[in-house]
Amino acid sequence: MSAIRRFEEQVARVTRTFLDARQSRVVVLHHNDCDGLSSAAILFKTFERAQVPYSGYALEKPYPAVLDRLFKELDATSLFLFADFASGMLPEISRLNVNGSPVFVLDHHSITPSNDTNIHLLNCTSSGLEGGECSSSVICFIFSMALHDYNTDLSSAALLGALGDKMFDRRGLLYGVNGAVFEKYKGLGAFGYDSNYWIETGGRKEAQLVTRFVDALGSFGYLKGGPDIAIKGIQQGFSEPFVFAARQYLDQFEKDYQAFSKDVTFTESGNIAAFETEDRFIGYGVKTVGLICERLISEGLAPGGKYLVGFQPISPMIPGLGPIKLDDLKVSVRVDAKLLSSIKRGERPSVAEILPKAAAQAGGFSDACHPHAGACTVSVSKKDELLDNIRRYSIIAL
Repeated sequence: MSAIRRFEEQVARVTRTFLDARQSRVVVLHHNDCDGLSSAAILFKTFERAQVPYSGYALEKPYPAVLDRLFKELDATSLFLFADFASGMLPEISRLNVNGSPVFVLDHHSITPSNDTNIHLLNCTSSGLEGGECSSSVICFIFSMALHDYNTDLSSAALLGALGDKMFDRRGLLYGVNGAVFEKYKGLGAFGYDSNYWIETGGRKEAQLVTRFVDALGSFGYLKGGPDIAIKGIQQGFSEPFVFAARQYLDQFEKDYQAFSKDVTFTESGNIAAFETEDRFIGYGVKTVGLICERLISEGLAPGGKYLVGFQPISPMIPGLGPIKLDDLKVSVRVDAKLLSSIKRGERPSVAEILPKAAAQAGGFSDACHPHAGACTVSVSKKDELLDNIRRYSIIAL
């Protein structure tokens, strides 16, 4: 049986289980990057049209402390749906789900399996597909269409999420399941390609520019209502008010980044180079450290050929939930083109091979890892231990 056929059967099975659950409310927990916010825009609109009560929380990571609070506060009549993360922590979710609530995970990241029958996973990688050929937003769109086939207009949000995760082949084109969705639904006129991908959203705009706006709102504006603005923009069209809000965050970040990049210092040891944002980005969401890693690499400021590790303190405030006791660091790992080539040739272990084990041994947790990028959280007191683990596993394959 082909991977596509297995994925289709997985979609049918998970959708049927979702419809049979008949819970009183769906609690959507989603990532705050472009893929996660596009996923949320699709799911929220799907549930609104179907008159299914729901609530949504944008999370930078599915922190165990946050999940523990939600699982304890909401009884078993609530259904939990994770979008664009959580595949890597299914055993932890099982442990925290004290009421045995139905849990659905729509994702495309690496999986840490669980035998819990309350957890229902819709992840393209479990069918033999690559995570890079099917974004979480496209998975949410396929799920939405399986629920109600009148949701075709949500294809634009699905493709925007795929572009936000930069899921291109060597020609710079969407491929795999993402490419198939584009080919099938581009005739709607809301999303197309000439020399670049474009989207009709508040007038025709270059799609990659819109992904920058969405990422800025979700990350730089995370603690200031940015995710809500982004989701509404995706659903309603990125007209000038949305663009104006996004540019404000982008402009402020640019000022702060330029000041930071002038005196950033790297601690190098073996195959890794590390830096800390310290308090330079207080008030920003912690996806910021990953974006800083990417900028430092693209501008040639980071040491070449090394696993770049960035640390940023996590704010104790969670939008919609209030304060949560967190004394942790967000850790982002990125690699440059040279190192990625070595990873693809099997000469170096991938980030997805290194980071989950390194984080677990330091008492942290990792989710949403790719071969070229990953993130985890770890206690402030365990920073040096995590670095030692990453250094060790960057030399030997797991």
